[in-house]
Amino acid sequence: MTGSVKSAGFCGMEDSHRIYFSFQRTPAPEKQGTFSEAGFAGPGSAEGQRTGGYLIFPAGTRKVHLKVGIFLCQRPQTPRECGK
Repeated sequence: MTGSVKSAGFCGMEDSHRIYFSFQRTPAPEKQGTFSEAGFAGPGSAEGQRTGGYLIFPAGTRKVHLKVGIFLCQRPQTPRECGK
């Protein structure tokens, strides 16, 4: 799963930035998606305050292995451009 989060106005600050993330997990989840204050958005994206992502694993799953990568870029706005 990969994606990004854009932050703006945190604690009244005027700056904004985008954080890109990628993670691998085993076992594979049965369902995954996003949510916001309005409820579950399913696969895709969610916008606004209090948003996030979720993973639902098969019943009986006792252990999940998760590898996470995070990349912060203020300008330019894509990981490819930030890597130059």
